[in-house]
Amino acid sequence: MEGRRWIDVEADIETLPLYVHEGAIIPMGPVTQYVDEFKVKEIELRIASFKGDGKSTFTVPVNDEKVSVEYLADAGRHIVKIGDSDVRFNITVLGNRDMAISQAHL
Repeated sequence: MEGRRWIDVEADIETLPLYVHEGAIIPMGPVTQYVDEFKVKEIELRIASFKGDGKSTFTVPVNDEKVSVEYLADAGRHIVKIGDSDVRFNITVLGNRDMAISQAHL
Protein backbone atom coordinates (compact mmCIF):
# COMPACT_ATOMS: atom_id res chain seq x y z
CA MET A 1 0.00 0.00 0.00
CA GLU A 2 1.30 3.42 -0.91
CA GLY A 3 1.12 6.27 1.52
CA ARG A 4 2.74 9.26 3.16
CA ARG A 5 3.00 11.40 0.08
CA TRP A 6 1.69 14.65 -1.31
CA ILE A 7 -0.52 14.74 -4.37
CA ASP A 8 -0.70 18.10 -6.14
CA VAL A 9 -3.89 18.54 -8.13
CA GLU A 10 -5.17 21.59 -9.95
CA ALA A 11 -8.95 21.85 -9.66
CA ASP A 12 -11.35 24.69 -10.39
CA ILE A 13 -13.60 26.13 -7.72
CA GLU A 14 -16.49 23.80 -8.71
CA THR A 15 -14.43 20.60 -8.53
CA LEU A 16 -13.68 18.74 -5.31
CA PRO A 17 -11.12 15.93 -5.72
CA LEU A 18 -12.13 12.90 -3.69
CA TYR A 19 -9.67 10.10 -3.02
CA VAL A 20 -10.89 6.71 -1.89
CA HIS A 21 -9.03 3.59 -0.83
CA GLU A 22 -9.20 0.59 -3.14
CA GLY A 23 -12.05 -1.70 -2.13
CA ALA A 24 -14.18 1.20 -0.88
CA ILE A 25 -17.96 0.76 -1.08
CA ILE A 26 -19.75 4.11 -1.36
CA PRO A 27 -23.58 4.08 -1.29
CA MET A 28 -25.29 6.97 -3.10
CA GLY A 29 -29.00 7.54 -2.64
CA PRO A 30 -31.45 10.05 -4.07
CA VAL A 31 -31.35 13.72 -3.14
CA THR A 32 -33.63 14.41 -0.21
CA GLN A 33 -34.47 17.46 1.86
CA TYR A 34 -34.31 15.49 5.11
CA VAL A 35 -33.82 11.93 6.39
CA ASP A 36 -36.80 9.63 5.78
CA GLU A 37 -38.48 12.16 3.45
CA PHE A 38 -39.65 9.17 1.38
CA LYS A 39 -38.93 5.45 0.96
CA VAL A 40 -35.77 4.92 -1.07
CA LYS A 41 -36.29 2.59 -4.03
CA GLU A 42 -32.80 2.57 -5.51
CA ILE A 43 -29.20 2.93 -4.27
CA GLU A 44 -26.10 3.26 -6.42
CA LEU A 45 -23.05 1.48 -5.02
CA ARG A 46 -19.81 3.05 -6.20
CA ILE A 47 -17.07 0.46 -5.88
CA ALA A 48 -13.36 1.38 -5.94
CA SER A 49 -11.90 -1.76 -7.52
CA PHE A 50 -9.06 -3.70 -5.95
CA LYS A 51 -5.85 -3.85 -8.00
CA GLY A 52 -5.28 -7.41 -6.81
CA ASP A 53 -7.14 -9.67 -4.41
CA GLY A 54 -9.10 -8.23 -1.50
CA LYS A 55 -12.33 -8.15 0.43
CA SER A 56 -14.35 -5.33 1.94
CA THR A 57 -17.73 -5.19 3.66
CA PHE A 58 -20.18 -2.42 4.41
CA THR A 59 -23.66 -2.10 5.91
CA VAL A 60 -26.00 0.28 4.07
CA PRO A 61 -28.70 1.80 6.28
CA VAL A 62 -31.71 2.35 4.00
CA ASN A 63 -35.35 2.87 4.90
CA ASP A 64 -35.86 0.85 8.09
CA GLU A 65 -33.31 -1.86 7.32
CA LYS A 66 -29.59 -2.45 7.23
CA VAL A 67 -28.37 -4.15 4.06
CA SER A 68 -25.05 -6.01 4.09
CA VAL A 69 -22.74 -5.54 1.11
CA GLU A 70 -19.56 -7.54 0.46
CA TYR A 71 -17.06 -6.87 -2.34
CA LEU A 72 -14.62 -9.68 -3.12
CA ALA A 73 -11.76 -9.67 -5.65
CA ASP A 74 -10.09 -13.05 -6.09
CA ALA A 75 -7.90 -14.25 -8.97
CA GLY A 76 -9.26 -11.64 -11.37
CA ARG A 77 -12.94 -12.20 -10.48
CA HIS A 78 -14.85 -9.34 -8.88
CA ILE A 79 -18.10 -10.13 -7.06
CA VAL A 80 -20.41 -7.88 -5.09
CA LYS A 81 -22.79 -9.71 -2.76
CA ILE A 82 -25.83 -7.82 -1.49
CA GLY A 83 -28.17 -8.88 1.32
CA ASP A 84 -31.91 -9.25 0.83
CA SER A 85 -33.74 -5.95 0.44
CA ASP A 86 -36.70 -4.34 -1.30
CA VAL A 87 -34.30 -1.64 -2.51
CA ARG A 88 -32.69 -2.01 -5.94
CA PHE A 89 -28.88 -1.71 -5.97
CA ASN A 90 -26.95 -0.58 -9.06
CA ILE A 91 -23.16 -0.89 -9.22
CA THR A 92 -20.76 1.66 -10.69
CA VAL A 93 -17.06 0.83 -10.84
CA LEU A 94 -14.62 3.61 -9.98
CA GLY A 95 -11.24 3.52 -11.68
CA ASN A 96 -10.98 0.52 -14.00
CA ARG A 97 -14.20 1.00 -16.00
CA ASP A 98 -13.56 -2.08 -18.18
CA MET A 99 -13.70 -4.42 -15.19
CA ALA A 100 -16.71 -6.69 -14.98
CA ILE A 101 -18.34 -7.13 -11.59
CA SER A 102 -20.91 -9.83 -11.06
CA GLN A 103 -23.66 -9.34 -8.51
CA ALA A 104 -24.92 -12.03 -6.13
CA HIS A 105 -27.07 -12.28 -3.01
CA LEU A 106 -25.63 -12.89 0.46
